Amino acid sequence: MLDWFSPNQQEWLVLVLVPILSGVCAWLAFWAAHKLTFYPVKFSGVSRLLGWQGTLHKHSGSLLEQIQKDILSPSVTLPQIYELVGPEKITQQIVNAIRPQLDGLIDEVMQTNHTVLWENLPINLKNRFYARTHKMLPRIIDDIVEEIGDNADRLISLKSVMTRALNDSPEAFNTLYLGASDTVQKRSKWGLVALTTMSNIATSMCWYIWQQPWIIPLGLTTTALAICWLGQYLLHGEIESNSSAHQLQLSKQFYEQLCVSLLSPQALTKELLLGEKSKHTKLIIRKHVNSLLENLSIRTFAQLTVGPSGYVDIKQTLADKIAEIYLEPFSDTRFNQQRARIISEHLINQHIAHPLRLTASILRPVFSELEWPLITLNTAIALVSGLGWMLFLLY
Repeated sequence: MLDWFSPNQQEWLVLVLVPILSGVCAWLAFWAAHKLTFYPVKFSGVSRLLGWQGTLHKHSGSLLEQIQKDILSPSVTLPQIYELVGPEKITQQIVNAIRPQLDGLIDEVMQTNHTVLWENLPINLKNRFYARTHKMLPRIIDDIVEEIGDNADRLISLKSVMTRALNDSPEAFNTLYLGASDTVQKRSKWGLVALTTMSNIATSMCWYIWQQPWIIPLGLTTTALAICWLGQYLLHGEIESNSSAHQLQLSKQFYEQLCVSLLSPQALTKELLLGEKSKHTKLIIRKHVNSLLENLSIRTFAQLTVGPSGYVDIKQTLADKIAEIYLEPFSDTRFNQQRARIISEHLINQHIAHPLRLTASILRPVFSELEWPLITLNTAIALVSGLGWMLFLLY
């Protein structure tokens, strides 16, 4: 194939193209390894051998444990997070969402279970009941929020909250880590590409001196392995070389995403109402909601018309209905972002004296997951490219 070129052109072709193409291959390997680390979010394929899931997502459980152990546990507890969200803000948010539905909710409960009782209840007694529930609602919700906050660390855990949030939105991990890793890896990636190109100038020069085709695949593969090994030091050096201001900005970005995606009020409430100990949360709600029907005249009238068991059934149904809609107010994106920002500000203030340690804790999982895909891909691409050059030189 080299017969197409003159001897002088052949030498220049190898001397120029081998280093350049090796740099291109290194960039492709880095790009592919990065993609395989983060994508696909969910397993894609027909079996474990014939499929792939982003390595970051494959090991999400251990990464969440690391976030809890290295980043959250030294700085904050669940009761503190609950206080930072603001019990009074939670109460206001729930009351504002439930109050417009309250009359309809009462009608639905009564007409579903005891239509005769509700239809025969004097209108003035109905109105008194409506007025009483509206008046008592803020105090009842406040009591619920306070008791849940006092028992938060027994009802849920940081890991369970983050695990549920991640299951609901798996792409949150990418949002969490992509920005932080891209910031640091940008210069490191181009450094690796430049280092590969310069190193393979030596490979092409060795071929020029000895004129042996096998030198190309051997040199490219050896360089790829060496560059990957040196690359780990380059990446870690990139973390340490950043200014304190840059590291602080990186930490703020990570904390904001962490709190919005995995530790928002919505994430906390979902785990409270849907987690392993959700029964205990609902018992707290039921206990306080039952006081809405403790008015003497209403209780007496209900017990006389539907009996004690019917009265208990009404209280339980109403409590269950309020427990069902308890989560609705936390779907407000603006509320979640505002309260999550308060949590993130507290967390970054706790770590402001040690931004380097925090930056390393953030990025170490990404680099560890990126390491083997990068080594494998870079070496494989270099070997295939080298063999291609060898065949090109031979035939």
